[in-house]
Amino acid sequence: MDAIGSFGRRWAMSAVSILSLKPIQFAVNGIGLFRRRYPALLRFCRLHNEESMARPTYAMADAGIPAFPAWTPPDTYDRGRELARLLLVVGRSGVGKSTLLRGIHGSFGLLASPAGESLSTGSQPGERQFGEASTRVQSQLDLRVTCNVDGEPRELILSVWTGGDRPPVDWSAVLSHGDAWGAREWARIGFRPGSRNPSEASDGIGLAILDAIRRAEERRETDRKQVRASGNALAAGLRRLPVSLSVGFDGGGFDASRNSTREAAMSGATYRVARDCPPLADSGVGDLFDGLDDARVDAIVDHLTAVVTAARGRSQKLELSSPRDAVPAAPDHGARLRHLGGLSRGERALLSLHANVLARATQATLVLVDDLDLTFPSSEMPAFSRSLARLARAMPGVTFVAAVHDLKSAQAFDLWDREPGLGVAVVAVGGFHER
Repeated sequence: MDAIGSFGRRWAMSAVSILSLKPIQFAVNGIGLFRRRYPALLRFCRLHNEESMARPTYAMADAGIPAFPAWTPPDTYDRGRELARLLLVVGRSGVGKSTLLRGIHGSFGLLASPAGESLSTGSQPGERQFGEASTRVQSQLDLRVTCNVDGEPRELILSVWTGGDRPPVDWSAVLSHGDAWGAREWARIGFRPGSRNPSEASDGIGLAILDAIRRAEERRETDRKQVRASGNALAAGLRRLPVSLSVGFDGGGFDASRNSTREAAMSGATYRVARDCPPLADSGVGDLFDGLDDARVDAIVDHLTAVVTAARGRSQKLELSSPRDAVPAAPDHGARLRHLGGLSRGERALLSLHANVLARATQATLVLVDDLDLTFPSSEMPAFSRSLARLARAMPGVTFVAAVHDLKSAQAFDLWDREPGLGVAVVAVGGFHER
């Protein structure tokens, strides 16, 4: 990584692990529908108990009317809120919900090794890659991170930005007067438009995190045989790196138009910082379970069985039938889930979400689900909410972002506000101007 320079190379020798990650906010301007003076802004500050799910936590600027001051950290009031485990992005079709979710996923994609593909945020064919469209595109993703650097614990605000020499949102003043969600340091990773090399405004800890991610990605293919032999899909070190998962219920994740389902599932046992997860297929789940040891596969199947049983209200046994390798040290499941074809579309979608997260998430993961209420009608949304809460309890290092079309669908998630350790935030996009 010569472009990092001597300062960056010194930090690149550091051993870095991410112990936890929680999104704070995402701001973007100059792409899709968001090309006005004020950026689109998503914040993950959870609702208070006295606030109604019938009203969005924040409004998105519409028709040039700003909902927030441009490019600012959360104020004192918002910094007093917990960070939610679920962000619901609400708005009618065509207002830019998918662009916002793709922007978050694309911010993780900027961290990927330059040898890999960057992630598209455009819904139209041929749209340029995220962060590379023009110098007018700006975005910043702010994360609350707990990490170890050379064995020393650090509590950070980590900003990943593109579109300028300096981060658009400056946290230095906030952190000079105290902490934000327990963090007292500001780490930064920036990229110029059209470049995958970090900018000079990136700092040492940010470069160390970037180097750890890219080194893990670059060795994913060479380590594939070793992963199979070890029976461990993600070594302990890789489970301490951040991941963004886009989960598709029909054609796959955000990159499905450019990657076949098979290609999107390849290297499932190895590390990618931004991954598109295909839906669970009748042909089997061999790629999903590739490299997982027997105990973990059985635990996932037990979890999926409980999910389907809860959805149906009666016992539904899911079993694995697979030509397991005779060598215990090198399982190669090539597995099929029996009875998968007998499940409803909603049940299969539910299993796909749970299975992909259980198999691929690390302890610092963001999961993005677009058009949730197109797969689950409003009558099924409360059951989905309960099922997603089950997954959140099983995976405490995971935060979810889901796009829905109306506030009625969002109200099905009010149980997230009542339960400690969960929490929900609601952002309305286009036409909503009330807090």
